[in-house]
Amino acid sequence: MKSFILKSGLFCLLVACMLNVVAQRSGRKRNNTTQPQNNQQSTINNTQQPSGYNPYGNIPIRVDSVGAVDTVVKKSLRNDNAFDKTGIMERTPLPYEHLRWDDALFSEKVWRELDLREKINQVFRYEAQDDNGSQIFVDMLLKAVRSGEVTAFADDRFTTPMSMDELNQMTVGSADTVPVTDPNDINKIIE
Repeated sequence: MKSFILKSGLFCLLVACMLNVVAQRSGRKRNNTTQPQNNQQSTINNTQQPSGYNPYGNIPIRVDSVGAVDTVVKKSLRNDNAFDKTGIMERTPLPYEHLRWDDALFSEKVWRELDLREKINQVFRYEAQDDNGSQIFVDMLLKAVRSGEVTAFADDRFTTPMSMDELNQMTVGSADTVPVTDPNDINKIIE
């Protein structure tokens, strides 16, 4: 019985070694005679790019005005509240008391970039229309800048204030184009 177990163990060891050798054997080396020709062709294609390339040629471009910034949110004429909220809007916060440098125990400047794709920052994307307009954080911030309550700066050191024209150019952006294809021939672009 001991010899049978010994023989079967040696046989399994031999089979495992053979499988290991077969698994580690490198594959055949292929003849790469076509490789330099493909590299030469790709370098030729990469160097021959026209300078004024226009993918749509002389096809007319039509600007769609849906979702433009110039849309005005109308205030509801119906009072949806159980109480009058005018007192809340008219309140002013108390001014900060003058704090001497010697009296300050701790100060810290915190810079944060808000990634609105993260779940914790979804509250900044709240897309409801309230009595005072859009509740998206960026829209509320732009509204405060346009009313003059907040000053927008062009740099992180707050040295160069931005004008309203610069701010509008930065926030509105440019019109985006989408090709309109012919329904009968999807390869033909009509607009």
